[in-house]
Amino acid sequence: KYAVQTAIEMHHKLHQLNHHNRFKDKKLSMAIGINTGTVVAGNVGSHRKMEYTVLGDNVNLAARIESLNRKYNSHILISDHTYRYIRDDVSFLIREIDAVRVKGRKKPVVLYEVYNCCEKEELACKNNTLPDFMSALQFYKSANFIEAENLFKKVLKNYPNDKISTMYLKRIEVLKQHPPKDWDGVFVMTSK
Repeated sequence: KYAVQTAIEMHHKLHQLNHHNRFKDKKLSMAIGINTGTVVAGNVGSHRKMEYTVLGDNVNLAARIESLNRKYNSHILISDHTYRYIRDDVSFLIREIDAVRVKGRKKPVVLYEVYNCCEKEELACKNNTLPDFMSALQFYKSANFIEAENLFKKVLKNYPNDKISTMYLKRIEVLKQHPPKDWDGVFVMTSK
């Protein structure tokens, strides 16, 4: 919970800094990936050089999730492991966006976008289209690509900048031409 709250606050602060031109003419951006799980934490190194760090599969997954923000045009992505801890907290604005197998892992992870840090107009668009988006995602997962396509198009009519719905329409086009044999609704990421 605290990691997600901190991520939101970091984005709000960065927006303020950009708004007040704290970086001259440059606008900085950041992407955050959060995963929950057991890690090894402590000082690593020798007496000459030592640093405090965290290691483990859960750290690697968080790094993979962070890099996926570029693909989804999002700011904060969390894993299903983290989602379980915050799903009942109504202060977080969250939408499920995909189920993926990231490079180096066989078990799929469900990704959620935390969108509290979006601009007001984008926030309203995401909130208003959320029911149709979630229905479209369920149709997609169940291989009902025609219904999914119709609903993703409906989302885009009301929220033309939703890159995730656009991504799903491209995926559906391919899936309709080459229907999968053993569809589980999970997308396989081939890059880090």
